[in-house]
Amino acid sequence: MRVLKLALVLALAAGGCGGSTPTGGGGGSGGGGGSGPKNWLAGDHGTLAATTDGVHYLTASSRPTEANLLTLFCVTNQVGWAAGDGGVLLATTNGGATWSLHATGVSVPLRAVAFADPAVGVAVGYGATVLRSSDGGVTWSASLLSGAAPSTTLYAAAFARDRSVAWLAGDGVIARSVDGGASFAAVAGVPAGSWRAIRFAADAVHGVAVAADGQVLLSSDGGASWQSAATAPAALAGVSIAADGSRIVAVGAAGLVWRSNDAGVSFTRVDAGATADLAAVGFYDAGLEQGWAVGGAGTVVHTLDGAASFAALSTGLSADLTAVEDFAGY
Repeated sequence: MRVLKLALVLALAAGGCGGSTPTGGGGGSGGGGGSGPKNWLAGDHGTLAATTDGVHYLTASSRPTEANLLTLFCVTNQVGWAAGDGGVLLATTNGGATWSLHATGVSVPLRAVAFADPAVGVAVGYGATVLRSSDGGVTWSASLLSGAAPSTTLYAAAFARDRSVAWLAGDGVIARSVDGGASFAAVAGVPAGSWRAIRFAADAVHGVAVAADGQVLLSSDGGASWQSAATAPAALAGVSIAADGSRIVAVGAAGLVWRSNDAGVSFTRVDAGATADLAAVGFYDAGLEQGWAVGGAGTVVHTLDGAASFAALSTGLSADLTAVEDFAGY
């Protein structure tokens, strides 16, 4: 595993919030112009960092919170959101040059935030909490996921770009909305598990969900039903799916990368050269060729060959990293 040393000399605002591909994504659904792979990552103690070339990262010059950030979502190359402990919700409207706190009215940790477009978004977290905004995050209305136990943690959220369908995943539940996230209903027949991530291909029909016990589920009907795929050998925490659904890359405990090149028919383990737990994975392109996985103690590993191999990036970060933009699929 080669180590690429970083000179942190980039102009932060040039990084933007959103990459230069227009394919969309659950961790970065924007896509803005630019000549290089631009992305953001987030982590503990309010950590936010950006790159303009996919290799060199610079931390945000201002840090509006010391709360642990658990999720990151970019709507456009200028507008993005991060959320975390204590109901903290941050937004940027200038490509990450500055971030501001937004009131949520809740104090529970928020584990995921997702937007269908600049106006409509949801944030979810502990206590089956579901927040929804229809005015670009100016205001948020809180509710509980119908039928979920008060102890339920919701870990993941995703939208189809046309707002037609949205999905949530968490402890013992995968839920689906067909009204723009205004209401969600649990999907029947989902196996027991703590579902940590959910993503859909660009058609919003083919999807994947992964669990803390290594389970993998696939859907071919927009999340109305789910079928089991090959279980990973360790816990899974994050997943990405190619825009056409052909490639799936999941990450998890002790540097695990669990990869499929045949739409989930089979999976193989890839050596990422990392020992830290990996919390999230994101890709710059629709086909899942160039991407990053992030995790404990500042770990960032980088792939240029569709997750067949990885190289460690020496970012200079020490905080546990929890989220990275993902521009593939939804």
